[in-house]
Amino acid sequence: MRILYFKEHVLHNLPYHPENSSRIESIKEDLKKDFDFEEITLEFNEDIIEKIHSERYIRKIKKLCERVERYHFLDADTYIVRGTYKAAVLSANLLIEAYEMSKKHVFALTRPPGHHAKRDSQGGFCIFNNVAILVNRILEDGRKTLVLDLDYHHGNGTQELLPSNVTYISIHKFGVYPGTGLYYERDGKDIYNIPLEEEEINDAEYFYAFKKIVLPIIYERNPDVIVVSMGFDGYKFDPIGDWSLEKVWRNIFKELRDFRIVFALEGGYNPIGIYEGLKEIKEGLDGKEIQFKESIREDYRRYIDDLAKYFGIKSL
Repeated sequence: MRILYFKEHVLHNLPYHPENSSRIESIKEDLKKDFDFEEITLEFNEDIIEKIHSERYIRKIKKLCERVERYHFLDADTYIVRGTYKAAVLSANLLIEAYEMSKKHVFALTRPPGHHAKRDSQGGFCIFNNVAILVNRILEDGRKTLVLDLDYHHGNGTQELLPSNVTYISIHKFGVYPGTGLYYERDGKDIYNIPLEEEEINDAEYFYAFKKIVLPIIYERNPDVIVVSMGFDGYKFDPIGDWSLEKVWRNIFKELRDFRIVFALEGGYNPIGIYEGLKEIKEGLDGKEIQFKESIREDYRRYIDDLAKYFGIKSL
């Protein structure tokens, strides 16, 4: 797995905010040492943003960034600073670059993140929807794509922006921001939301949902490209999430290693969680797996089984 980095992400930074540049900068040297790491010099291409977001919204963000003195909050969660517009455009450019280099597995360290951004609005730390922008680019090539959202929070912006011919699957926490992602939200699209209500979801439980619901859908759709909205805010020691995930990404991506995958970084506010999560993804893509020792709560198992029946999914 190649990891792509762009230095301009540091232009979007507010030190006391959880989504700040130290998420990446504090682990950068370890990533360079332990991964196939590449720092990319990007062409600043605004055209790709205009294909997903409205002209009015883009102009608003651009002008606010030109005028802001220190920082400005667009909503209760999402800030901008002088360099936000440039960083956000280049974040989407980085994800496009990850796809266009045509390698089998590429992880783009995109920030600001994107999966809460809608056509006309920001949200949840997100400015432009990197994944929706990439999906549009992949569809221009005539390739079948599927979006897998593994962030702790539901990707409401991505769900809204994706066309009906693109499958969207999300495993997320129920009842937290943005309050969407209920299992019956289909909107006439190929949408599979898996909201999990329990706290302290462990690796075995999370993987059970993946094997029971997600994997059969992916095998049936057989996409040319899987685009993963990869959040690490389900990590055991994340300051925002309340799950207990540590190594589940290894087994998930062992199952998916035969597919072409482009990853976009979404959440994850403990840099150690991002670093450890990337290591587990790499191990899985290299064909390694782990035996989970945790137990699966029976009421949780029944819920996942019932949800699989609701979606009409047959077990593998």
